[in-house]
Amino acid sequence: MRVFFAVLRRELADAVTSPFGQRLTIIHLAVSASAVFLGWPISYTLGRANAAPTLAWWVYAEIVVLSYLALAVPANIFPIEDKIRTGDWIVYGEAPIWAVYLGKTLASLLALAFWLLTVIPIFFTALAISPISIEQLQFLGLFVGLLLTTMVQLGTWIGVTVDSQTFRIVAVDVAFVAIMLGSILLQSLSGSFHIPIYAQPLEVAARIMNITVRDALVGSAAGTLVGLSVPLTTTPAASVSDSVPWGPLIVIYGSLLVFFLALSLLSLRQWRQNSGKEGAYFDPR
Repeated sequence: MRVFFAVLRRELADAVTSPFGQRLTIIHLAVSASAVFLGWPISYTLGRANAAPTLAWWVYAEIVVLSYLALAVPANIFPIEDKIRTGDWIVYGEAPIWAVYLGKTLASLLALAFWLLTVIPIFFTALAISPISIEQLQFLGLFVGLLLTTMVQLGTWIGVTVDSQTFRIVAVDVAFVAIMLGSILLQSLSGSFHIPIYAQPLEVAARIMNITVRDALVGSAAGTLVGLSVPLTTTPAASVSDSVPWGPLIVIYGSLLVFFLALSLLSLRQWRQNSGKEGAYFDPR
């Protein structure tokens, strides 16, 4: 347990309170606020804003930014001074692999939760303009939690497998693009088998909120800027369970989560076998 808390404390401090982590917090706040501004509806009347796209823009921005950070933070791609790579922990005092892995994973998830907490006022502003049901909010939270936890597993595997920081950056970028674009390919191929699979993160979020990406554009300030903005009409909200095939969604992301979790543990085990007795004892207090 001592190692677990040592890893958790150090990794969380590196991600959140380091100078680079503080810059990330400011950048995230700026992106979140910009999303609300760009998603502002062309005409807004309190109580008649069900079709307003503001919340959709905020959710899209958070999914894109936090998904990337969920890969980047555990992959150790940021220039943080005296950063300890995940695999290095197991040679300090013969630290248990599970303690190191769980500490790293929880620290990454807590860092993402912290960045979400910093934009709570912006979220409530978007929610006031674009009200949705409690059920939709709950399903959004469940899906985003599943997505980010899966991304953290993938990022952790990259961090303990790829030695060069440059190659880790490339691997994170490739993995991010593969998830975002590969899920679109999977979705398009699913039609050939007559099995609807909506795995693309932004598409899933749009279905939960019952607003298409096109509607989010044409009913927003961003749509006005490019000359596409038109008034939106409120449509009856579809059941989240009916609009999103949760079975295939859980199978896809759950399988990726378990797969990269296993690979990360195997990579950490390899670190231990390669390190032998060469690692000096490290007191993490």
